[in-house]
Amino acid sequence: MTFPINSVVSTIRLCAVKGRNYVVVGTRHRMLAEATQSIGKGLSAWRIWARLGWYDLLARYRRSFIGPLWLILTLAFYTAALSLVYSTLFKTDIEKFIPLVATGMLLWTLIAGALGEGPQTFTESQEYIKQVRQPLFIYVCRVAWRHIVAFGHNFIVVIIVVVLTKGWPGPVFLLAIPGWLLVVVNLLWLLLVLSILGARFRDVQPIVNTLTQVVFFVTPIFWSVELLGSRKWIADLNPIYHLIEVVRAPLLGDVPSFISYLAATLMTCGGWLVALYLFARFRNRIIYWL
Repeated sequence: MTFPINSVVSTIRLCAVKGRNYVVVGTRHRMLAEATQSIGKGLSAWRIWARLGWYDLLARYRRSFIGPLWLILTLAFYTAALSLVYSTLFKTDIEKFIPLVATGMLLWTLIAGALGEGPQTFTESQEYIKQVRQPLFIYVCRVAWRHIVAFGHNFIVVIIVVVLTKGWPGPVFLLAIPGWLLVVVNLLWLLLVLSILGARFRDVQPIVNTLTQVVFFVTPIFWSVELLGSRKWIADLNPIYHLIEVVRAPLLGDVPSFISYLAATLMTCGGWLVALYLFARFRNRIIYWL
């Protein structure tokens, strides 16, 4: 009776392959769990990233006479200039145009400012990363926090402008709160993705700056989406428009559309899946890229 050597060898090889597959799958789950845990630890260390972000603002406006008030003045100048010019071009009453521009620029300043600094998140914090062992997500929250603080300064002024020109928006104003949370959650995963890519590829920074300028002009920030007419699909395919709309519409007394909520939610879920994958895959390599 001949012993089936070939069959035994094939079985051993198959078991070995399956074993390696189990190891790979187990490793991936472990890496994903560690990445998620690291993000959780970074969020819980709010005392660290809040203080770092606040010190960033203080350092940026050191020896300035009016300090962070420059944030408000910058938004005011942009709003006044854009409202004056484009209300004339679009033949619209400037009193109706100002709240649209003010709320649009309020959200755009938050989004564009965070995206512009996203690729430099880890590179600008490399001294801390190389010397102190802390969750990397702390530095993502650091960038997000300083832009949220700037948003808070501008928000007060914009609300005053809206009330003076359109009146109090009413109870629908409360819908701006979940909308704003959607914006912040999306900013966090965008910052995380850009910080990883920016640490590996230095060309990401100029690419993001260029794309940000393009998106500014194709997004209904200082003009109404109704002006697109039959080409409204251009705005519907723009995720930045929906992020802005879920906050701007309640501030102006309107209820955001279901499409805007759906697009913002899908963007949140899909974006975080990508961010978690990249962070789990390359988290341990980031320090070597700096």
